[in-house]
Amino acid sequence: ITSLNGLLNSFAMCIGCYYLFKNDKRKYIYIIFAVLTLSRQVLITMAIESFVYNCFISPKEKMNKIICSFSIIAVVGFVLFTLIGNFRSGNGVMKQVFKPTSAYSDLPESIMWTYSYTEFSLSNFNNLVTMTNGGRNAGLSTLKFFLPNAITKRIKITPRDNAKYIISDNFNVSTWFPEIYLDFGLFGIIVFSVIIGLLGYYLYSNVFRYKTDKYALLYAVFVHNIIMFFFVNMFLYIPVAFQFAIILLIFKEKKYERFN
Repeated sequence: ITSLNGLLNSFAMCIGCYYLFKNDKRKYIYIIFAVLTLSRQVLITMAIESFVYNCFISPKEKMNKIICSFSIIAVVGFVLFTLIGNFRSGNGVMKQVFKPTSAYSDLPESIMWTYSYTEFSLSNFNNLVTMTNGGRNAGLSTLKFFLPNAITKRIKITPRDNAKYIISDNFNVSTWFPEIYLDFGLFGIIVFSVIIGLLGYYLYSNVFRYKTDKYALLYAVFVHNIIMFFFVNMFLYIPVAFQFAIILLIFKEKKYERFN
């Protein structure tokens, strides 16, 4: 059930982020959930958001420990990212997609995965730009990307310009541009960038103004989305975006002492 799965992923990312660097065994519930559901996104999101969140709430003397822990998590996460990718796709599939020349045929698949996610993201968007000037769907592409599948299948959203620009089905990342570009063209990209900039300023200012878990977590989700802009627009990816609603509903105005 895709919508239910997305909701559970959103909850796991949000609450897992809150507990990850705390001395609380509840964090293992969310880590195990991500591993059992083969969700690399939950693991990566949880780690990045938790690191940003703890940069605000943790005393200065604890930051070295958190940075060390985050480094270990990053290494383990990279290994899990590769292993889960191989498990989901099957051994040997990566080489078929990567198509290395004879000089690079012996590269570890982990390197192929990392390079491919970087290269295909740019190649997919470049392919889209060569196919269309965009600005033709008037919000339908964005709406279809954002809404749960259960809704889009019922109301049958059909964008006018539905260019099939993905070079390989194995790598559907394509930067944060495509949906906005298809809907509103270059002008839409500029406007969306300004809105995101204003949102970032608002959240960052309130982190220091109110010093609450709520704003620290909201800003952590924001920073995660900015980091992921190279791959996909996480502001339109509902399992990640729904964290904003979860934080506003669950976390109260509990103040913390920020380190000096």
